[in-house]
Amino acid sequence: MEKIERRLLILWLALAFVVWNGVYDMRMHDTVRGYLLENAEARAGQGLGVDMRAYLHRGFVDALAFSTVWSLGVFLAGMATMHTYRRYYPADLKVRPTAAGRSFGSGDASSGN
Repeated sequence: MEKIERRLLILWLALAFVVWNGVYDMRMHDTVRGYLLENAEARAGQGLGVDMRAYLHRGFVDALAFSTVWSLGVFLAGMATMHTYRRYYPADLKVRPTAAGRSFGSGDASSGN
């Protein structure tokens, strides 16, 4: 594995972790908010109330599943991108740019001829 591929792999893993953490946090936030709403309704006499442990466990499992699926989707999209790049542009991974390749020769648009 080339150096650039390792760097891309690390970046895609980091992005997948950020997605996992964000989706997990959003789902757990919704779960806790739902529990607090159910609890408030029960105290006001408008609902039956819920068991905290069961409600939060169900939310935890839901958050874990959703965040894992989303982060795997992002990671697999990154792997597909890397595979496609490697397949169609293999020379880009091996050739390093040089100063000679950046200059304009005679007859280019920049020389005005």
